[in-house]
Amino acid sequence: MPVTGTPRNYDKKFLFTVEIDGLDVAWFEKVSGLEKEVGVVEQHEGGDPNVADQSPGKVKFSEVTLTIGATDNRELYDWSELVIDAEAGTGAVDNDYKKNVAIVQKDRDGSEKRRWNLFECWPKKFSAGEWDAKAEENVMQEVVLVVKRWKLDQ
Repeated sequence: MPVTGTPRNYDKKFLFTVEIDGLDVAWFEKVSGLEKEVGVVEQHEGGDPNVADQSPGKVKFSEVTLTIGATDNRELYDWSELVIDAEAGTGAVDNDYKKNVAIVQKDRDGSEKRRWNLFECWPKKFSAGEWDAKAEENVMQEVVLVVKRWKLDQ
C-alpha cells in the first residue's frame, strides 16, 4: 500500500547568513548550534523520601561560536576590544558592547526561511587564527559569543 502525503523539504546547513547590529560582517563559514537548557529544582518533603517534587529552574543559553575567514575587516576584533575596555573601566558600557545577532536560515531560492534572534550577545573569546607554512587553506578567525537568550522569530 503506497504512503500518501507531502514530501519533506529538509533545511540545508549551508544556506545561512549572520546579521550583527552595527557590523558589516555576514558571511561566516560556520556557526555552532543553538542550545538552551532548563535547570531542575528538586524539593524533598513529606512522607515519601524517595520521590522529590520537581519544577523548572534557571534557563541557560549556550555560547555560540562564529567562524569566518580572516580578511582586512577588523570589526569582530574591535568588538572584542570593547568588552575589554568596559571591564577595565575605560569607557565602554553595556550598550556599546552588547549586540543583537540574527542567524538567518535561507531557502534554496535565497529567500529568508527562518530567523533565530540572539539577544544581548558579547564576545567572550576572539581567536585570530593560526598560521602554518605547509597549509593550503585560509586563516580562520573565531569569536565565541555569550548569549543572554535567543528565540525563533519565524
